[in-house]
This record gives sequence, C-alpha cells and structure tokens, in this order.
Amino acid sequence: MGGNFCYNLAEAIRRNKMKRVKLGQAEIIIAVFSLVLIFVMGCEPYAKGNKDLRDGNYAEAAAYFEGKLKSKPDDPVLNNQLAYSYAKIGKFDLAVKSYQKALQLKPDYPEAHYNLGYLYMNRPFMQLQDAIKEFDQAIKLKPDYAKAYNNRGLTYVYAGRFDLAQKDLEKAISLDAQNQTYRNNLDYCKQMAELGQAVTSPKQETKTEPPAASQPPEKKP
Repeated sequence: MGGNFCYNLAEAIRRNKMKRVKLGQAEIIIAVFSLVLIFVMGCEPYAKGNKDLRDGNYAEAAAYFEGKLKSKPDDPVLNNQLAYSYAKIGKFDLAVKSYQKALQLKPDYPEAHYNLGYLYMNRPFMQLQDAIKEFDQAIKLKPDYAKAYNNRGLTYVYAGRFDLAQKDLEKAISLDAQNQTYRNNLDYCKQMAELGQAVTSPKQETKTEPPAASQPPEKKP
C-alpha cells in the first residue's frame, strides 16, 4: 500500500480514532493487526516529515514537525527531528534549543546527545568540550555507538588530543570494521599527530543520525 495510507493509518492509531472493541480478545486482535500494518508494511508515525528529511526537503520537514509539536510539545522524538531539520537549513540556534528540549524531556536519549554533539563540533559553534560531553553521554547510554566514538575521536583531533582521538577511532573501527570512513579518519588522526598540531577543518561523517521516527524514544536507542 502507498505511503499516504501508511501515514493516515499511523495518524489514526496515534489519535485513537480507530474503532476500539471493549472485548479483550477482539481488542488484542485489532492491536496486533495494526502493528503488522505499521511495521511489516513500512508505516511509521510522522511519515511525511521523515520522508521530507530523506528527500532533502528540510524546510518542509521543519514546518511539518513544528505543526506536530503544537499538539505534542513534550514529544522528545519530535523535538529531535525538528532540531535536525533546523540544523539542515542553517537555523543552528533553534536546532540547539530543540535538541536541548528533547534531552530535557528524555535525558537518556543517545541519538539526541549524538546529534547535539555533532552540531557543537562543527561551525558555527566549534564548542569542542561541549561536543565531547554530549558524545560521552551518547556512548554511556549506548556503548556500541560507533558513530559517537568516531566523532568524539575527531573532536579530540580538532582539540589536539591525539592519544584519546586514536583510541576512540580504533574503537569505532572495532565496532564497524567495514566502515572505510573510520579507517580514513584514523589515518588522518595519525598524520595530524605526527605534525603535532590541532586541526579545525572538519572531516567527520556527513550525516547526523536522527532516530527512526517509527520508534518512540527507547527506554533504556
């Protein structure tokens, strides 16, 4: 079935507009059937906004998530997705505020910590210590978070702390041995260490990692 059906179905379920049957067994059958439609057939909450993100329509995505937040201001996933949209259209201060709101609502949200750290490590901020703190939290919550190790390692490179950088980049490679970007970044770190100088030219991965909006914030991703 098409994306519009998935989107409309997800909305109906989320707003409790689907007909509910009070008999326990029948209600369970309806719930299971709904989950099958959502997860097996690829439906997801906030499908339109996430499609806009995937298609690079970041302004449209931001407008969509802004609209959704009017009725669900305390949804950490929505705040994270809006922050990601803002960052992609250059509204960096608004992005920081939205990431911080997501983390205020759900402190144990590794993707939001990662995304905020990624924002801090780049221009216009280059707030390296703040970036490291956010990556620290992401890794604490998700110890196998290869991207967080990679970008914390690169932040250490920018700060001239090459021993810590090499350790993090090697850890990222151990978690994702097929990722050539991590290997390239380790080589880059070693080259800069030989020069003995801090680097301020970002070479990190090109994408942040918003959580799949089909999943609510995980309760521990």
